[in-house]
Amino acid sequence: MYSVVIPTYNRDADLCKCLDCLREYFERPKLKQRSFDAEVIVSDDARQKELQRYLALHYPWVRYLEGPRRGPAANRNNGASKARGEWLVFTDDDCLPCAGWLDIFHASSHKARVLEGRTNADRARERLDEESPINAGGYLWSCNFAITRALFESLGGFDENFPFAAMEDMDLKKRIDDAGEKVPFLSDAVVVHPWRRLRGLAFLNKKQRSELYFWSKHPALAPSSLPRYYAYLCIRSVLKITLPGALKYHCRGLKTAIGYDAWLLFQSLRFLVQTRADKF
Repeated sequence: MYSVVIPTYNRDADLCKCLDCLREYFERPKLKQRSFDAEVIVSDDARQKELQRYLALHYPWVRYLEGPRRGPAANRNNGASKARGEWLVFTDDDCLPCAGWLDIFHASSHKARVLEGRTNADRARERLDEESPINAGGYLWSCNFAITRALFESLGGFDENFPFAAMEDMDLKKRIDDAGEKVPFLSDAVVVHPWRRLRGLAFLNKKQRSELYFWSKHPALAPSSLPRYYAYLCIRSVLKITLPGALKYHCRGLKTAIGYDAWLLFQSLRFLVQTRADKF
C-alpha cells in the first residue's frame, strides 16, 4: 500500500485540485487494473469542519486528520504516523501530481527505499519576484518523494525543531544520505508546483533562523565564513539574477529583488561586525 500524505493549511481550492489528480486511483477502472493499494491522508492544520465535511462528501476516499498546528514538518509527521501503507508518498496541497504518479513510484519500488520525483513549475517565469521549488534531481523536496515507512520512522521523520518552515526537507535528505541510502531520481514522477511571489523581510529572517539551525545540526555543511557567504550570495544575485532579470522581465518584481539583494548585503555586514566583536 502507498499512503499519500498531504499537509494542508487554508488552501481548500488548491487542495481539491491536488486531490482531483489522485482521483484516478479510486475510480473503478483503475481499481481493477492496479497491482497495489493506495490511500490519501490529509492532515489539516487549520482544522476546518467545513473542509472535513466537504472532503467526506466529494472525496470519500480521503482520510481527514486534524493537524497538530506546529508547522508543516509536524503536520507531515502527523499524517505519516496514521498511515497504513508500507510506503509514504509526500506532496503538498498546492501541487498537481501527474497522471500515473503512484504507478511510476511503484514500478521503481524495488530499486531503493527512497524515491525522488521531478518538480516542475506550472508555467514560464514572468517576474523577478517569483519562486518555485523546481527540482530536476538531487534535492528531495518534500512536495514529491516516496520513502518506506520503516525507514522514515527509523530516521525519526521530519525534524519538528526547525524554527520555521524551511530546510526540514534538506535535513531529512542529509540524514538519508548519512544512512547510506540510494535515492534514485524518477524524471517521469512529476508534480507541478505553482510560481509564488517572494515573501518579505520577515520571511527571510525566519528562513535564516532555520538555516542557522540546519548548520548547527550539520556543521560540515555550514559556510566557513558567514560574512563571505552572504557577500557571495549578494554578488551572485545581483550579477546573475537581478540585472539580467530586470531586462528579461521588463523590471517586473525588480523592487523586491533589490530588497532581497540589500538584505543579503546587510547580513554580510552584520556577521562581519559580529565576528570582529567576538574576537575582542
